[in-house]
Amino acid sequence: MRIDNTEVIIANQYSWKIVTKNNTKGWFVGAGIDGLFDLDFDNIENLVSWLSNKKGNFCGICNTSEYLISYVDRVRSYPLFYSIVNNKLYISDQANELATLNGKYDENSVLELQMSNFISGKKTIFKNVFQIKPGEVLIYNKINAMFNKIKYYSYYSDNIYNQSKEELIKQHSHIVNVIFSRLIEKINGKDVLIPLSAGLDSRLVLCKLKSLGCKNIKTFSYGPVGNHDAKWAEKIAKHLDVPWTFVPYSKENVLNFFWSKKRKDYWKFAFNGVSTPFMVDEIAIDYLISKRYISNVENTVIINGQSGDFISGGHVSGYHLKEIDPDKNYDVDIILNAIMSKHYSLNKILLKKHRNLILDKITKELGVDKGSNYKGEYLIKLYERWECEERQSKYVINGQRSYDYRNISWDLPLWDLEMMKFWVEVPYKYKINQNLYKEYLEQENLYGIFKDFNPSIWNWQRSGMIVFPIAKIVGLLFGSDAKDNFYNIVKYFGRYQNHYLPFGFREHLKNINKYNSPLGRYSKQLLKELYPKIKRVQ
Repeated sequence: MRIDNTEVIIANQYSWKIVTKNNTKGWFVGAGIDGLFDLDFDNIENLVSWLSNKKGNFCGICNTSEYLISYVDRVRSYPLFYSIVNNKLYISDQANELATLNGKYDENSVLELQMSNFISGKKTIFKNVFQIKPGEVLIYNKINAMFNKIKYYSYYSDNIYNQSKEELIKQHSHIVNVIFSRLIEKINGKDVLIPLSAGLDSRLVLCKLKSLGCKNIKTFSYGPVGNHDAKWAEKIAKHLDVPWTFVPYSKENVLNFFWSKKRKDYWKFAFNGVSTPFMVDEIAIDYLISKRYISNVENTVIINGQSGDFISGGHVSGYHLKEIDPDKNYDVDIILNAIMSKHYSLNKILLKKHRNLILDKITKELGVDKGSNYKGEYLIKLYERWECEERQSKYVINGQRSYDYRNISWDLPLWDLEMMKFWVEVPYKYKINQNLYKEYLEQENLYGIFKDFNPSIWNWQRSGMIVFPIAKIVGLLFGSDAKDNFYNIVKYFGRYQNHYLPFGFREHLKNINKYNSPLGRYSKQLLKELYPKIKRVQ
């Protein structure tokens, strides 16, 4: 007699749909499961092929008499977790549900969270609770108790397009049209809400949807009153004749929201043992619902431009990466150091103390050997793979939990399958400074807001006009280091002031040599609120 040694624990973290057919039960979120139940699960290649060609954002669990299959999409849009306790496999959409089976913390993961605001690889903050990694499927055979993890997708390709830039721009234009046409069909007349900035990606989302005939579009921006990003967004919305509203982030409403039970409950929901939750989007969504700008939650879909800047090359232009010659060999340290500098420097003290610990983990995840040389093109691809599967999938996309928390539908068209397949094979030279992407936008120049339209995003509020002359004087009198320290002090008053406000200027000064940004302070607050006992392992 066979005993089913598996259990599925659904905490309704997302808007799950349940399907039963014969002896099979399926739970899924996002893109549907058409064809899944017809697969022969003894033929793993069929399952891998089905997942590899699946479009949109999704996750799913399929429970048959012989198999328990769990999968997430290419960017881990909806996280799933697993744990094996007493030879029993547990699957859940909420890490906390599985943590109760053990209750212990992973000390290294706690450190990593404080340095980066997310936990890479398969680990979570809890011991023996693991996350299904992006593009991964878990297959558990109940008959022979065999456990198999298969990577069906990775943001990596050995192929490089050899077409001209002009041909690639045409190809990209076609892909964008296909993706957004399909998106409009999926929207099916719902109200569309777009977070609009002066940036390229949100502009593209708005313009392409409107140009293809999408109706019922509304936009919004947020931040400190008078910030230039929002001012340009307002001009864009007015130019395209679409509704726009501004959510003002004042000292009063930021502080009130941050220290409210509402925000604390949201953090419990969104953390999920892996990513320090976003806060700034949450304030805006809460405000828009309260003011009925979002009048019908069930009939609204939020569409944003994440993460067009990443896939188009916006993240391979800094930290010495743009200096890499694709055809020359380099020590792998150039990539390791870039990852460390960009993603693990929130807490400068912890970075200095535990640098080797994190380096070892990154090296293992990349599958490289320290001190070895690799071709430049290969190293860039490794960097992109790591950032896609770690920071983007673990931290950036976790921002969608603001919408899930209120059961609002959402979509990420710039992360669609065709888009990812295209950009992963674009030559490195066309990704530097988003070279190809910007040229595509200027050639199409939808509604005349891409060519010769370059919004200047002022980093300071109106009162910040005095910052530059004072900084210049400080630099002349005391040197460049003193000038940099001055900027570190006054950035509290910049356009990202809402990030700093919850802890106040005094706290900012007190920790100026500890945190590179207030985002590092958030992880400390999260641990303090949710897991007070964890202080002993910090």
